[in-house]
Amino acid sequence: PSFWEGDLTPADTFLLIACDGLWDVIKDQEAIDLVSTQATAQDMSDILVREALKRGSTDNISVMAVRFCWDFRQSAPEN
Repeated sequence: PSFWEGDLTPADTFLLIACDGLWDVIKDQEAIDLVSTQATAQDMSDILVREALKRGSTDNISVMAVRFCWDFRQSAPEN
């Protein structure tokens, strides 16, 4: 397994967590390039799963994308 430990900053716009079914066929930078312009985490995950299948992954493929919103000026929605 591969892991990273560090502090997140506003320069970090998303996080990808996936199993080897993805990483066996897609390199880290390739995954970033494929999804960095997507607006939603769901779209990011869908694209990566489809691409792993297209590239012939034979393992289970699990992908979780987290999109960060760093606009601290934005207030919580009112009820």
